[in-house]
Amino acid sequence: MEVIAFAHGLINLPQIKYFSLKVLQNPNVSKECLEKFATAISRLENLSQFDLYFRRLGLRKDEILELEKRIETLPNIQCSCSKESIHIYKRNN
Repeated sequence: MEVIAFAHGLINLPQIKYFSLKVLQNPNVSKECLEKFATAISRLENLSQFDLYFRRLGLRKDEILELEKRIETLPNIQCSCSKESIHIYKRNN
C-alpha cells in the first residue's frame, strides 16, 4: 500500500522531471501493485525520464512475463524482466 500511496503522491508534484526508484523487496510487492504503480507513473506528462527497478519479486516466471506484457501496453513505458526482477523505464521515442 505504501508503494501505491507513493505513486499517487507523485501525481501532485508537477515540478518533478526525473524519477528513479530501486526496490529490493522483502516482503513482496504484489504484481497488481506494480502494475498500478506503472500506470500512475505513465500518466505523468511532466516526467522526461523515469526508471523503476524491483528485485526479488517472488513471482513465477509466467507471472513476470504476463506482467511485462500488460505494463508494455501502457503509454511511454518499456519493460525488461529477468527471473526475479522487473525494470520499468520511459520509452525512447
